[in-house]
Amino acid sequence: MFEVDGVRIDQLRACEPEGTDGTALPHCVKVYLPPPAGPHGMVLEIDQRGDRLVLAYVAFGLRHPGREVRQPSVYEVAHRRLKLA
Repeated sequence: MFEVDGVRIDQLRACEPEGTDGTALPHCVKVYLPPPAGPHGMVLEIDQRGDRLVLAYVAFGLRHPGREVRQPSVYEVAHRRLKLA
């Protein structure tokens, strides 16, 4: 869906470069799913490919899972993936 249709600019939200939870997501944006403020999110990194900017998929998951869920947030997953890259 996003690969073919793209993401509307008004759906993109800037990620905190340094979150209060210890995550670091510089050069990243997020999309809430379903829009406009669903419980899931997708983190995308702004990347330069040749002479154009693209959004590269980093992670998908719950934005703020409760402690009872026992899984990392989409932001924590994105942080770990970017740190390993």
